[in-house]
Amino acid sequence: MQGVTYRPIGRIVVRKIGDEILLVPVSGPPAGARVYPVNPTARIIWDSLSAGEPVSRAAERLVESFDVSSLEEALADCEACAQAFVAESLLEAKPA
Repeated sequence: MQGVTYRPIGRIVVRKIGDEILLVPVSGPPAGARVYPVNPTARIIWDSLSAGEPVSRAAERLVESFDVSSLEEALADCEACAQAFVAESLLEAKPA
């Protein structure tokens, strides 16, 4: 969703345990319910979106960090990931 930014719902910390990267809700609706393992790609998207950056910036970061064939592909991946975070009540959309 272009023109939309996101913010975390409650407080969510990122922890690395061994090779695992986890999103751990410590307050808000998902707190205590579970932890959310993410891969390095989703971690970059999380870091961007939870900081209030637009989806387009998250896509640019993916292109800079990984072998992504196109910015459009990265943008589609970022939008899908953002919707997954929203579905899990980790992020909420806020109009830009």
